[in-house]
Amino acid sequence: MNKKLTTPFYGKEQIENDIINQNGQSTPLQLTMLKLDDLRLIVNELIKKGTSDRYEGTTLISDADGEIIRKAFWTFQKEIEHMNIDY
Repeated sequence: MNKKLTTPFYGKEQIENDIINQNGQSTPLQLTMLKLDDLRLIVNELIKKGTSDRYEGTTLISDADGEIIRKAFWTFQKEIEHMNIDY
């Protein structure tokens, strides 16, 4: 494999460049990777809010919000369990 074409991370900027180079046609993998990047950003924001709640005394994530987040994670986890993802 050509080392110039390989990267350990296929991020949003590269995906968007690839889609442009493909005349605006995205592949299912590219659409999935873009959504995974969105998910990463959402998770990072929630972690910041939770950290702020813990160490700065804010209440950015309510108990009800926490329940919604846990349920959403459980649903997502169940949907992808067939992929055998270790975490």
